[in-house]
Amino acid sequence: MPTYNLPQETGYNFSAGLDQTLVYISNEVTSYIPLILTSIFFLIFISGYYIQKRTEGFGSVTTWFAVSSWITFVIALLMSLVDGLINTPTVLITLALAFVGVILLIFGRE
Repeated sequence: MPTYNLPQETGYNFSAGLDQTLVYISNEVTSYIPLILTSIFFLIFISGYYIQKRTEGFGSVTTWFAVSSWITFVIALLMSLVDGLINTPTVLITLALAFVGVILLIFGRE
């Protein structure tokens, strides 16, 4: 029977806090943090769009794309403060997505 990377064998101190557990998971599953950021982006985008559509009668896709991309970038920036949790290309991709949102918001015709 093969041995897997169990928490006892890793050298991470899981009693130090939740950040060490998240660092361990992100090192084992490299797409974990980008999937969390993507789900946060879509959660804010879809919920904001439908709340605006319900209250005002119309929803602005470009506005909620820009808002959700900037919030996702701020969360990614906060995640970068923990050593080993998120890598630099992921933070730069969220920054580029935020700038695309601003460009769409400025030049959009809604």
